[in-house]
Amino acid sequence: LEKGRIAAEQSSRNWGWVRQQGRDEAELPIMMESTRLWEELDRQTQGATGFQRTGVLYLASTRKELDALAAWLPIARRHGLDSRLL
Repeated sequence: LEKGRIAAEQSSRNWGWVRQQGRDEAELPIMMESTRLWEELDRQTQGATGFQRTGVLYLASTRKELDALAAWLPIARRHGLDSRLL
């Protein structure tokens, strides 16, 4: 049951994101399945959830931050995620 429109509101700290990028590798299968479930729910409800798969952009302002982002790329590749360092 939803108080309003499906998936339009939040509880606690959920901002409505199903983020895969930058996750701990152990969390990735769960997040990938969550994305699949939201896409399926959106199809079943003919778009009533408003779910949209978009992207995320992380900026690095130090070499340490850049190295941390670069270190995540092999993890993303192992799971078939489209992640790039520009």
